[in-house]
Amino acid sequence: MTSNSAKRDLRVVVMGAGMAGILSAIKLREAGFGSVTVYEKAAPRGRHLAGEYLPRPDL
Repeated sequence: MTSNSAKRDLRVVVMGAGMAGILSAIKLREAGFGSVTVYEKAAPRGRHLAGEYLPRPDL
């Protein structure tokens, strides 16, 4: 079992900002990991859902 102080000292990287990646980051933070970074290769334009690009609606 990892102690809380050891969890706070670890730096965790989650690859992919899809639903699973975001949920993983949330659960890692809830579990006590202090430094969780999420990386995504897709461009931040529009919206993505499960790896599929959805065009941004013109507002």
